[in-house]
Amino acid sequence: MRTWPGTSRRTRRRRDAPGTATSRAYAARALVELGRGEEAVEQFRYLGVHADANMWAYSNKGPIVEFRKIRYLACHLAEKAKSTVE
Repeated sequence: MRTWPGTSRRTRRRRDAPGTATSRAYAARALVELGRGEEAVEQFRYLGVHADANMWAYSNKGPIVEFRKIRYLACHLAEKAKSTVE
């Protein structure tokens, strides 16, 4: 089972208010668009593996594909930023 950078299986899922997931999804997308991958990854940690916010449904390819694409870009940007610092 793969885990996110900086997390483990034992990491507890933080509880948010019901409407917060949508706000986090929009924030994650905006952060990726701004090239701020590390902050976007933090939002995805709260979201978990759920692509249930309506904003992921705007893609023609479907919400799951869009969610995974943006999550991948966030991780890629975070790793890229990490490697340039070291």
